[in-house]
Amino acid sequence: MIFSGIQKLKELHRIDILCKIGMVSTSGYYKWSQRSLQDSKDVPLIEKIRGLQKKHKCTYGYRKITEVLNKDLNNRFNSKKVHRIMRENDLLSVIKRKKKWHGRSSGEPKENIVNRNFISDAPSKKLVTDITEVKMFNKKIYLSTILDLYNNEVISYRIGRFNTLGLVSDTISDLIKKNGDYLNGSIFHSDQGFQYTHELTKKKLKENGIIQSMSRKGNPLDNACIESFFGVMKSEILHNKKLKYKSMNHFEEELVNWIEYYNYERIQKRLNYLSPIEYKKAT
Repeated sequence: MIFSGIQKLKELHRIDILCKIGMVSTSGYYKWSQRSLQDSKDVPLIEKIRGLQKKHKCTYGYRKITEVLNKDLNNRFNSKKVHRIMRENDLLSVIKRKKKWHGRSSGEPKENIVNRNFISDAPSKKLVTDITEVKMFNKKIYLSTILDLYNNEVISYRIGRFNTLGLVSDTISDLIKKNGDYLNGSIFHSDQGFQYTHELTKKKLKENGIIQSMSRKGNPLDNACIESFFGVMKSEILHNKKLKYKSMNHFEEELVNWIEYYNYERIQKRLNYLSPIEYKKAT
């Protein structure tokens, strides 16, 4: 670059002459010089951001990075500056893939107790669940997940090779085993998939005092929280171009690690920039 060449020769020749030879303005050179000086001061900040993005697999946006920096360094960095630094140093987060919804059923809805009210004032009182499919290496796996709407925590999950009643049943059994004492009167919200409408599922929930709620048919927004969770998961570890997997088993291992990371480390704006576990402990 011409300006960097002028910088190297400025001790030997006058800057205005060098700018004339290089056919650039002196004012442009001085602006570049000031910017370069500022950039050099930002090197420790850049490295801190680089370390954070490495830790979080480049999934944090500039707002989250700003919050973490201000908390860790006891400072008040401007989010616009952080965004600029991340953009200029290729440290922006991976782009989340938006899921498009198509179609809406005109049929009569079943009982929907949640009714898109995704706020819960106590742990284990309002739960949402669903299954998502992952395709990789010409294979498929299915992730069955139950989220606690109080703090968006994954309180139970199972990974299976097939989308079966047993997958959902095992997920619910794990939920009851770990949280049985707190589930009486809890609301359990799902779509109208065959696993959730099955008599065995209804019986298991009823026996443990859990109240069943279901989305209207063809209305995925009725269970938007769990759909959003799956979208985040796929964006951060499935469609993240910075991650490479050797096999489906390798992906499964990283999925388990990511869920642990999601619960204990991944901060969320809705939780005052705390992770789900941190938020529950703080409240």
